[in-house]
Amino acid sequence: MSRARDVADGALGTIAGTNGQVLTSNGTVWSSQAVPTELPAHGTLGNLLTSNGSAWVSQAAAGGGSMNLIQSVTLSDGDATATVTGMNSTYDRYVILGSQVRIKGDSSSNASQILVKREVSGAYAMNAQYSYFSFQSNTSTISTGNQNNTGQTFVRIGVSLDDGGNNADSYSTFEFIVDRPSDAALNKLYSWNLRHVNSNDPYVKQVTGTIYDEIRSAVTGIRFYPNVGSFKGGAIRLYGISNS
Repeated sequence: MSRARDVADGALGTIAGTNGQVLTSNGTVWSSQAVPTELPAHGTLGNLLTSNGSAWVSQAAAGGGSMNLIQSVTLSDGDATATVTGMNSTYDRYVILGSQVRIKGDSSSNASQILVKREVSGAYAMNAQYSYFSFQSNTSTISTGNQNNTGQTFVRIGVSLDDGGNNADSYSTFEFIVDRPSDAALNKLYSWNLRHVNSNDPYVKQVTGTIYDEIRSAVTGIRFYPNVGSFKGGAIRLYGISNS
């Protein structure tokens, strides 16, 4: 076979090759060649093989970043708060995941909320400004808002979570992102996205927002708690995001 396009024509099977060898082309003619001996000699499981022009070298796989679990908190029935700590300069970004978080709150008023405070030097507060966008699927209700919580101690990331989590299959899931918590030169920025499902009136409520925290001290932890009642179940996990 003298043309590379013959491979596509189904003529590859007509080449007389040698068992254990590979087919190579010089641009005009295909031929059977032995596998370079340095390929199996320098390979490492999970690594990439690259050439430096004269030899093959085993290299670590290309980096793409990863989520590294730092802390996991299981919520028990009656827990008043849930706190994840251990944020430092190791990672530029931290992600906190809330999984099937339920609140045993005041179901009669349908006023259950998830509140947040950040930890600085062992003290918890969140005197920050924040904005949010809320969507409720069963009524197609959309609302937005801006809050100036200067002088307050908390920020709401989940508002009016309906039945208070007292029903067995009503819960919230969320992501809460902290950027560069140890940076002492800039104020802090957080963002979140929360979804809630209600078993009494099945629908999904979604709230997303951003917090501008006017503090330049190192933030080492985040505390979550309900405005009324206590947690009933779920889990909250802290992850650090690798740069490579």
